[in-house]
Amino acid sequence: MALSYWIKKEPSKAILPTETVFLHWIEKKKKKTTIWLKLFSLLLISGGIALAGNAIWPMVSYKLVFEKEIRQTNQALIPLQAVMEANRPQLPLQADVQAIEIEKDPALNLVNWFPQGMPQLPEKNYRVLKYKISIPKLGIKDVLVTIDGHDLSQSLIQYKGTSVPGDLGQPVIFGHSNLPQFYSPQNYKTVFTQLPKLKVGDVILVDYDGVKYTYQVMSLKVVKPDNFTILEQYYNYRGLRLVTCVPPGTTWERLVVEAKLIK
Repeated sequence: MALSYWIKKEPSKAILPTETVFLHWIEKKKKKTTIWLKLFSLLLISGGIALAGNAIWPMVSYKLVFEKEIRQTNQALIPLQAVMEANRPQLPLQADVQAIEIEKDPALNLVNWFPQGMPQLPEKNYRVLKYKISIPKLGIKDVLVTIDGHDLSQSLIQYKGTSVPGDLGQPVIFGHSNLPQFYSPQNYKTVFTQLPKLKVGDVILVDYDGVKYTYQVMSLKVVKPDNFTILEQYYNYRGLRLVTCVPPGTTWERLVVEAKLIK
């Protein structure tokens, strides 16, 4: 069968009395096939490595670049008076909060951000439960903030019991993050992905109850998921606190961006 095929492909060589040329032709075909198989295998391996690297590299780069910068920035934190310091151990936990299943991603439910349960802060009366926030450097414009919500796929969430924008104290705003390749500043599932790129001096704009406020980033720090100090209220200045998970695409730690009102 192979000889007949060879005679059709190489009729000029079929008149040779020996099978040497035919065997040589077969050998060449085998070599070509082997080369193509090796190239195909190499392509598959390269594709697998690229996909793995695409997922892992953002975490590595965060550790190598952003976390180092955050540590350096964090060397001079704002001196604050911890007005809730004495009550921290006594903060009751809402152990009976019913978790909401949101698209198979537990991190989209704020309840799941607190391994020991959500601390219950002193009650506050809110005249407005929704407002907008913008971060020009990250391309975030007029995204919705909901006070006392849980679903981070629909908006940013301000923790219940924290102060409203413009008042003494600090609204603590949580937002979801994801791998950088999926980032969209208008998608609440990825909205805070680029938060580690903020620097001291960057501005955050808030539109609350018809009043526009401008905040300036003062510090960035990284804390563990069970660190409740991110909720503490300091009533000696008007500030703002943004919180998301880091490295992007994980729930290992929390990045906290501290800002103060400048106008």
